[in-house]
Amino acid sequence: MDVLDALSRFEAVGLSDLTRLIGLPKTTVHRLLEQMTALDLVDRTDDGSYRIGGGLRRLAAPDRALHGLTRIGRPPVTSLSASTRSAITLVVLRERTLMMAAVAAPERGIDLRESRTSFRLDTAVGQVLLAAAPESEPPPSMSPRQWQRARAAIRREGAALDRQDLADGVCCAAVPVRNQDGAVVAALASVMIASQIPAGLVEQLRRTATQLGRRIPGSPTGPVALVERR
Repeated sequence: MDVLDALSRFEAVGLSDLTRLIGLPKTTVHRLLEQMTALDLVDRTDDGSYRIGGGLRRLAAPDRALHGLTRIGRPPVTSLSASTRSAITLVVLRERTLMMAAVAAPERGIDLRESRTSFRLDTAVGQVLLAAAPESEPPPSMSPRQWQRARAAIRREGAALDRQDLADGVCCAAVPVRNQDGAVVAALASVMIASQIPAGLVEQLRRTATQLGRRIPGSPTGPVALVERR
């Protein structure tokens, strides 16, 4: 607790400075930091400094639904990333802000792990979530009429596709994730450097989204039941 309390005072801090602040042996502090890093309670930055980890921030956050999706979604997201060789992310919509509940990256390609809120609303994943909302304003790049057509297509196809529409050489496919009540609670997306979306990718996303949804309980009055029902 002394280590975590000291870490909470900094954006990031080195081992030597942290040791002096806490007053414990350097080897002890290092051992504790490594143990907490393995538990996602502490993150280690590229320059070797330490900071409060994503897991602890999620535990302390008021959005318990997001934390639950992270716990459920991390294993299948990691597995799907390995099998598709693409960046896979599980995203939720919170007041027109897209937040990643889980993300995994391939050995080579796009890595989204350092950008928890980097998606724009006009990306494929943003459009999937906006299309499920009962009454949603268009993404910034679309007129109301364009969004009406796009939203109808997404609801009809059950997916949104970005074939280098927003960035040259980058493709994205996204599908909704429904909980046990049939409410859309998240979107599952694949982002890759490619000239086109590979055949079969959308079906892989759909299968994983269905498996995920079976593990997400219905919560009609809670924060996880966020948008549309069947």
